[in-house]
Amino acid sequence: MFDAAFGDEAITSDRISKALAQFIRAMVSYQSKYDQAFTVGTWNAPKFEEVFTEQEMLGLRLFSGVPGDRNDSLGCDTCHHTSAHTADQAHNNGLDGNNAPDQGAGNGFFKVPSLRNIAASPPYMHDGRLATLMDVVEFYNSGVQAHRNLAPALRRNGSQSGPPVRFNLSQEEKEALVAFMETLTDETLLTLPIFSDPFEE
Repeated sequence: MFDAAFGDEAITSDRISKALAQFIRAMVSYQSKYDQAFTVGTWNAPKFEEVFTEQEMLGLRLFSGVPGDRNDSLGCDTCHHTSAHTADQAHNNGLDGNNAPDQGAGNGFFKVPSLRNIAASPPYMHDGRLATLMDVVEFYNSGVQAHRNLAPALRRNGSQSGPPVRFNLSQEEKEALVAFMETLTDETLLTLPIFSDPFEE
């Protein structure tokens, strides 16, 4: 395989890293139900209403305010933004009031994961403490802890020192948020033979 890729059979750490990097770059998620809205619309005017169910549309509105006014949303896209639904900075999301045993990236800050294919990768949070997406929604709904470094987006009115948010979502709204996150699953990518386990019998 090294001969086919590099022209000779020499196996070096440089070639291994190049091969791994190229393999990882090939894993592009772009065929989810969420992406279909951009296919029937445009990159700056997706037509979610043409591909989403009513429940998924409610989840989208709660998540980001789209369509409509972002001020009417929960603001989930404050941290999970861009089409990858992630952020380039670490945040404290209030998993614990005291992160002394697990400082994460420092001071209780943790990386914001992409929500792409999130339904296919339980359990959740950096330590796997939440088993399902519904558990995650319930955590943000009622379980955020008042850590001293809690992200302002998770404090009432976005303040620097106010109490943690409590959304008081209905069961219908919680289920809608889960349904929206499930639209980010790219089944085609997840079942491509080129990304399957090469050691399976």
